[in-house]
Amino acid sequence: MLAKIYVPSKENEILEDLAKRVSEWFGGCTLVPNCKGFWLNDSKELVKDEITIIEAYFNERELTKGKAQLFLVNLASFIKRRLKQTCVLYTIDSEAYFYWIKEAWNILRF
Repeated sequence: MLAKIYVPSKENEILEDLAKRVSEWFGGCTLVPNCKGFWLNDSKELVKDEITIIEAYFNERELTKGKAQLFLVNLASFIKRRLKQTCVLYTIDSEAYFYWIKEAWNILRF
């Protein structure tokens, strides 16, 4: 299975800290830098974010999807607070989850 979390930052210190946390859970990860994310704010204005995607594969026999999701929710909460974000996106095998305030909502399936 493939887990991804979208981090609105290019700061190496933050990204290395997150990569270490992800690697401790999944055994390793890949950072995909220089991505651009776009979204509409409440005023319907287009906002652009510089994004780094952190990807990690895991075997469900070793780490259940539920445990992976619990880790990602906690990581999204940390990213949201640390980077003062409105929302943080993570995916597990193409299922997208948006972490808003206190809950992760399964919004859509690709």
